[in-house]
Amino acid sequence: MGRENNVVLFGESGSGKSSTVNLLLGQEAAKVSDRAVGCTFKFEKYATENYNLFDTVGLSEGSRGTMSQTSAVKQLITLLKSLEGGVSLLVFVMENGKITKSLDENYKLFVEAICMKKVPSLLLEKKTLKKTMRYENSRNALRDGRRAWKVVGREQTTF
Repeated sequence: MGRENNVVLFGESGSGKSSTVNLLLGQEAAKVSDRAVGCTFKFEKYATENYNLFDTVGLSEGSRGTMSQTSAVKQLITLLKSLEGGVSLLVFVMENGKITKSLDENYKLFVEAICMKKVPSLLLEKKTLKKTMRYENSRNALRDGRRAWKVVGREQTTF
């Protein structure tokens, strides 16, 4: 059996990780919320024919969040180290294109320190079409050529 392609989505709470999973799968498989606190309490695996998607706990929820930053980081580190076949791609999902101090620190921790820049990484910016837009409308927008998501950067890696 060949190496599994494991794609891990990570980012701050409310950044759109679960919504990204749903868009990639073409169905509402992951629970989503329009609140800034997370609705994913442990990582979830979504297997497809070609790859496994991992939706993870949101980082940097703050004092009103459902999980501490320390617990969220530990959970993500455990996932990254436990994946059979390793990590094929890290996708860092961000809400609005604004690089905050905590976003920068999380990126550096996972991409640079833990994965030592050896895992290809992608920075994905979620563009909110309308706050009230439902999932199906987002899918239709993508089909019609209106993109709700755009790739804003990619980490170069060497093996």
